[in-house]
Formats: sequence, structure tokens, C-alpha cells
Amino acid sequence: MNNSPNKLWTLTVILCATVLCIAGFSYIVTHPWHVLPDVGGDGAKNNFTYLYHSLYGKGYWFTGMNYPYGEHIVYTDGMPLLSVLFASTGNVDIATALTTAWWLVGLSYVLSALYLSKTLMKFTGSQWFSLIFGICIAFMSPQLLRLKGHYAMSFACIIPMLFYWGYKYRETGLYKYCIYSAIVGLLHAFLHPYFGGLLLIWAVFYGIATWLLPPASAVTSKLKHAGGMLVAATVVAVTMMTTMKLTDPVTDRPENPHNAAETFTSIPQIISSYYSPFWRIPNDKFWIPGCSDGGEGFTYPGAVPIGILLIVAGCSVWLLTKKKKYVLTAEQRFWGLLAIGALFFSMGIPFVWGRHSLTEHIPVFRQFRSLGRFAWIFYYVIAVVSCTVMYQWFGQLIAEGKKKIAWGLMTLAILIWGAEVRGYMNFTRDVAVHGMYNYDLYLQNLEENWLSFMKRKAMQPSDFQGLLLLPYFHVGSEKVWISEAGWRSTLGFRAALLTHIPLININMSRTSWGQSFKQNKIAAGPWVQKPSFADMKSDKPILLMHYLQDSLPADQQYLIAQAEYVDEFSNCKVYVLQPGKLKLYTDSLQKVATTIAGSMQHTDTCVGSTLPYTVRHFENGTGRGVAGKCTKGPENEQQLKITTLNLNDTLAGRSYEFSCWFLLRTTDWMSPEVHLYFKDNSDKVIAKKVVETKQSADSYGMWLRAAAYVTIPNHSKSVDCVLDGITGSTYMAMDELLLRPTEGTVISKWDNGIIMVNNHHISE
Repeated sequence: MNNSPNKLWTLTVILCATVLCIAGFSYIVTHPWHVLPDVGGDGAKNNFTYLYHSLYGKGYWFTGMNYPYGEHIVYTDGMPLLSVLFASTGNVDIATALTTAWWLVGLSYVLSALYLSKTLMKFTGSQWFSLIFGICIAFMSPQLLRLKGHYAMSFACIIPMLFYWGYKYRETGLYKYCIYSAIVGLLHAFLHPYFGGLLLIWAVFYGIATWLLPPASAVTSKLKHAGGMLVAATVVAVTMMTTMKLTDPVTDRPENPHNAAETFTSIPQIISSYYSPFWRIPNDKFWIPGCSDGGEGFTYPGAVPIGILLIVAGCSVWLLTKKKKYVLTAEQRFWGLLAIGALFFSMGIPFVWGRHSLTEHIPVFRQFRSLGRFAWIFYYVIAVVSCTVMYQWFGQLIAEGKKKIAWGLMTLAILIWGAEVRGYMNFTRDVAVHGMYNYDLYLQNLEENWLSFMKRKAMQPSDFQGLLLLPYFHVGSEKVWISEAGWRSTLGFRAALLTHIPLININMSRTSWGQSFKQNKIAAGPWVQKPSFADMKSDKPILLMHYLQDSLPADQQYLIAQAEYVDEFSNCKVYVLQPGKLKLYTDSLQKVATTIAGSMQHTDTCVGSTLPYTVRHFENGTGRGVAGKCTKGPENEQQLKITTLNLNDTLAGRSYEFSCWFLLRTTDWMSPEVHLYFKDNSDKVIAKKVVETKQSADSYGMWLRAAAYVTIPNHSKSVDCVLDGITGSTYMAMDELLLRPTEGTVISKWDNGIIMVNNHHISE
């Protein structure tokens, strides 16, 4: 049978997919210049990075955040294929950048439908069947959900294209299909690096299926065939790595993403979907629990494919009891094995058994936060394979003269699948409607904007070198996550986008250790110098924005005290901060502390408070610590009591700061937590406070200072300081524990010249 699609059929598929795309995506493709799907969290950040670089950027280096250092555009989710093109050709306006992105997203779904239909044609030879179900599979893609934040990963045509070309490659053995795969993989990898990894996983399981399944060709023949696809994936990987090597000067990026072991595909993400009416209705009525609404590993193939797979599995088990086999075609077995292999991989097998430690030995995966995303391979392939099985059954019933049953079941399958597609289209239309409002909100079309505000205050954007949001947040160095960006990041993004003033705060990923530690000292209090300010090449002031709904932590209040108040605007108090003035203030404090330390007769003293304080120097160890010696970390303990500190009734309601230093590894994302258990006279725990090392603002090399302010509970007689979550390599050593009254200043000095103030290292 000649199942090559003719031109009229191809045009029909494109037309039908385009109509559904326009109807389902609505304003995203009909008014693309006026849509921003999400303005919170990752969506807000990805709006900003893509648009800022398209408007103001140059080459591969993104300057909109992490001022004065900037960041490589690849690590910002800024769709470098587009934004770097715009940045390298003179920049564009917002309308052009958005229209290009959303029309290409829409085109990717039309191409997805076309290539899925072409693949189904190769399997079945039926034009009507391939058209209907190719479009259904395309517009129920889990990648649709990426329109709510990870826009670059919503481009949906790469796997359908790989699938079709893989089929043709198996059919003909022509290497041109490997070349096609490499080209589409490379283009997508420059939209988002995960697509490069996806091509690699595709090639690996393509090779495994080729090796394990018939025909029993010669070893060299199988190796040669599988090698073609692997070479294509390798070319993409090498090209990406070479590009990064040539364009990225940072050499101290975290290699292991935060908590990657928790982003594997789960069972609910395979068998359920909140966007399907067959799951949403019973979920809303509390008839079933745990319906999946997305997530990194979401890969629900649909009710019809799941039903077909269950029937096939049931038949296989039943026939095996009769020593018979359920007969699948060679192509169904091959692609089914590839899909199941990719699914198991996305579920964390074998990583789920060895947790993160296995990924440490596979460098290519160190930059991938979520293996669950590779489950998209399973979605497309298993949906197509399920359709081919369904078409076989349909043909068998027709051949047996059971046309009414055959067409009745086929109609039911179309109705069920169509209802689920409609559920997904309701989601995208909802995104589009909100996207129109989000655009106006993000660009301040509904209120006075930043440019107007500055003009009213006799200021202009060029007066400032950077923008600092308070409370300070830093998200992106894996081991260090200070605060959550929240809505104040959105307020900062839109201010920076409109004014071209770069943000000092960070909301990205895999940001340089050294740069992050320098930046974070901004939030470490007045006793700590600000090396990132010293690295700024300008003496212009910094624009401060204090989000009104968030109280300012004690160690950041000095920034406001040293700044000049301007006015309230955009839900923030606005200030002007002179870095030079701030340095003079910090220098004066450290000079006073140094003078006091010079006259001290003992190691520690407290100035400004008569309340008791406690210091532990851990001088019993042998390692080099923050100041003197330090204590080595445990090897395998789950919990470890560091010490017990005595309290009394006079301290009830008093504010204290707890701090302790930990030496961390650079080979993982983990860090310890200190649990403070406040106990009464009967040794009963009456309150608990968790101090997270990942929130550390101060550092000394890879030593991080875990700290938190606490209010001493009533009736507290002691507090146990317990390390939790310390199995294996969470930390290497600890040093310098301090519990001090907030109103007091504790100064420590050593014979080697080191001075510490409130457990901050100020000199050596």
C-alpha cells in the first residue's frame, strides 16, 4: 500500500490544525503582541529575560539581572535562539519580540499535528484516521501547560518530527533523516537546552530498541544504524557545549541542580489530568484523590490510549497463561519499547534507587533540574502506538463484518479524545484571556508607569546604575536560596524592563558561586562589606524598592536607614541609595569594632546589652575554620545535637539571633538545617525554629553562615541545637556558634588577628 500523503491531504491537515490553533490559542496567536500568559514566578522572570535581552541586550550576555555581573542568556530561560538574534541585529520592540515568539509557538503545534499525522499515515495508511488523531495528540500535549511559565519548552514539534524521521530512518536507512534530526534538535536546543538533552535520550533509547529487537541483523549493522542517531545527538550536544565554552566566562557554576531527585515522573502524572473532564469532574466532587494538574513529569496520554494499553496488557497476561503471545507489529514493539524506556528514565530509574549520587557521575545531566520532562517522549510515542493498535482492531472488526460495532467504538474514541482536547483548549483560551490583562498589568498600561513617576520626581533612568528589591532575594545558586522572589520580583521586573535599569537581585539558575556570595552580603547586615558594590564600575546611586507587604529583616534595615526616601509607588517605598555613603558607614562600624577588639582582655565580649549570650568556638577540631580550628562533620548520622544552651525566665519575649558556620561541598545542592528545640523545666519541647543554611547571606569561601532571629518563648529553660538532614555529604565541618541578644554586639578576636562581630568575619 502506498501510504505517502498527497499534497491535498497535507494541506487539509495544516488547515485543520491552523483553525484549531487559532480557536484554541485565541489571543496568543490572534493578538500575540498583547499577550503575556503569566506575570508571577517563572512566568514573570521569563517574560523579563526574553524581552529585556531582545530590547537592550548584546550577544549572549544578559545584563538585566545580577548587576554588576550579568548572566549567560542560556541560564535565564530567555529563548536565546530568538533573543540573541534580536540582540545581535540591533534589538527590537516588545511587540515584535512577543509576536515572533507566540506565532512560532502556534506554528510548532501546527507542525506537531502535521508530523504526527504523517507518522500515523506511515503506520495505518488511512488519511481520515491520521488527520483526526494526529491533531488530537498534538493539541493534548503536556507541553501546552508550559504556556504558564516555561515558554521555551512549549514549542511542541520536536518530538513529532524526530518520531517521523526516526520511522523513515528505520524504513530506508538513509542518514539524511539523522541530519534532519540534528538540525531540528539544534534549533530547539537554542530555544532551551533541555531539548538538546531530549534528543540525546531519544537517540539512546532508539539505539537500545534497535539492539534488543529483531531483525537479528549483524552486530555491525545494528551499531551502524543506531550510531547514526547517536551521532546526530552528539553533534547537537557538542555544538551547545562549544558555544557555551566560547561565550560563557563563568567557571564556578553549581554543577548539580537543586533537588533534582524530587522532579521525577510520578504515577498520577501518567494516569490522570485535571484538564480532562473525565478526571476534573470527579476530582472537583472529591470522588477521587490526587488528580495531577501538571508538574515537571506530567505526561498523561489520554483516556483512550490508557484504555488501549490496559486492554493490551490484560490480553498479553491472559494469552501468556495459555502459552500464547499477543501479536504486535515490529514497529509497534520497537516504538513501544522506546516509549517505555523513556518513561522509566523520567521516573528516575535507576536514579531513584541511587538518588542524586548517580547523577554526579554523569556530567551531561548535572545541568538538568528535572528528568521528568523527558516523559514527553513517552506521551507522543505511546499515543501514536495506541492509535495504531486501535486502528488494527477497527480493521479486524470491519473484516469480520461487524461494521456497526467498529464504527460505534471508533466514534466513541473520537468523542472521548475530542472532549479531552476541548478541556486542554479551555485551558489555553483561559491563559489567552488572562494574558491580555497580564500584558497591561506587566507594562503598567493600567496605572502610572515608572517613566512617568520618575519624571514627576525630577529623576530619569540614566541617573541610576542598578535596582535593588527589598526584602532581598537571591534564587539561583542551588545551595543558596535567600527568601522567595514572590510578587516583588514582578514589580522589579516591570520597573527594570521599562527603565532599562538592571536588577541586582537574582532569580535564575546555576549562578556563579563567587558572584552569588558577593551579592548575598548585601543582606548580611551592616558589619559586612559589600564586594558586589565595590565591583560596580559606576558611582551612580542605586534605586531601592521596598515592597510594602513584606516586613524588612533586621539585617537589611540598615540599607533603608542609609538611603534617601523618595515616595510610595508601585506597592513599594522607593529610596535612593548612594553606595559610597553606605561604604563609609560600614567602614566606620568596623573601625569601632576593631578598636574595641584591640582593648579586649579575653576572646569574647558583648557591647550594648547585659543579657546573656553563648558562644561555641569548636576549638577541639583540627581543621581550618572561619577563625581558628573547627569540628569535622559526621559521616552518616541523620541527626546530631550540636549543643544545648541554657536559658532563663528573664529572656521570655526577648529577640535573639542564632548563627553557626558550615563548610559545604560544591558537588551537590544540599546543606544542613539547624532545628532549635526550646524546652521547659520538664524537658518538654514548647517551640521549634528551623534555621536553613540555604538562606545564608554571609560566607567565607565555601563556609556559609546559617542564621535566624528568634523570640524566646515563655517558660524556656534550654534550647537544643540539632542538625537535621545531614546524611552523607551535606556539610564537611562546623564552626562558630553564637546565640546573642539582638540588641547586643558580640565581638570575638583571636591571636592570629581575626576579628568577628556578631559572628561575621570582618578581618584577618
